[in-house]
Amino acid sequence: MSPTPTGGAQTWSVSTLSVGDTAQGQMTIAGATVTVDSQLFIGSTSTGVGALTISSGTLSVGSNLNVGQLGSGSFYMGSGVVKIGGWFSIGESNKYGGSGAATMSGGTLSVGGAFYVGFEGDGTMHLSGGNLSIASALWIGCHYGDSGALTVSAGTLTVTSETNVGMNGTGSLQLNGGVAVFGGTLKVGQMGTSLPAQLCISNAIESAIVKQSLTIESNGELTFDVNLSLPQKADPIISANALNFNTSGQYAITLSNLDSVQTNRQIGIIESATVVDADIKNITWQIDGITAGYDVQAEWEDNTLYLNITVIPESSATAALFGLLALLVTARRKK
Repeated sequence: MSPTPTGGAQTWSVSTLSVGDTAQGQMTIAGATVTVDSQLFIGSTSTGVGALTISSGTLSVGSNLNVGQLGSGSFYMGSGVVKIGGWFSIGESNKYGGSGAATMSGGTLSVGGAFYVGFEGDGTMHLSGGNLSIASALWIGCHYGDSGALTVSAGTLTVTSETNVGMNGTGSLQLNGGVAVFGGTLKVGQMGTSLPAQLCISNAIESAIVKQSLTIESNGELTFDVNLSLPQKADPIISANALNFNTSGQYAITLSNLDSVQTNRQIGIIESATVVDADIKNITWQIDGITAGYDVQAEWEDNTLYLNITVIPESSATAALFGLLALLVTARRKK
């Protein structure tokens, strides 16, 4: 199936739609209005390979949209409006090889139910523009044997309910740019599992807000990528109402372009609206990318974690080097 509904006056209405049912199928919506009363499948069966492209126009799905249900599916949205009444699933089932990939660079995508990236199969989602709004929960890497990865590089992601990264599968959430608002708890990892779950946040992001708790479980990893050549923001990279960090989790800050820092600098990393426990403040952060001439520490001030960068004066660094050489010469003479 390879239809291409085009033109603002054209209207399509079907009960259920399958793109790439048992073989290869493609569908492009360009300026038309398409209504699917029930479900929309992209890559329905184990032999199906489906692709849906929305360059403009409107797509309304009364129930669920499945990208890569039992086969392989891809979804691309460059503009237009898409409304899903039920859930949006990417990578429905790996029992039959189901995998899905979705990319959104513009437009508005509204999901009335949950949003799954890697439900029981492997799924990826890249938001590089537009507005993605989820009225329920966001799940990334839901079940054993699957993997899910969501990357936000631009645009706006809004989740009304909870967000789980690596519920029972392998999950990754990369916040590299744009705006991300999590209305419920943002949880990374799951108690009782050892599968990797990662939240990586760049200081290039415009805003990241967690309205409830930011939770890192024992198998969770929280990493901040800090590019020091970027303009410094007044606010911390991410803010949350509360923090719940398992001390067995992994916590790291990776620096780039440290040599661009000429004077002492303090960068806000995490801010909590409520009191941070002492156990969380005692967590040791791994800091990568430190070069000679700088002292870099992750330190708490009240309920905010800061990255404090101190530029070591060249004279002090030189004196320290000469002092070390002098000690070595003295040690050799004593021999």
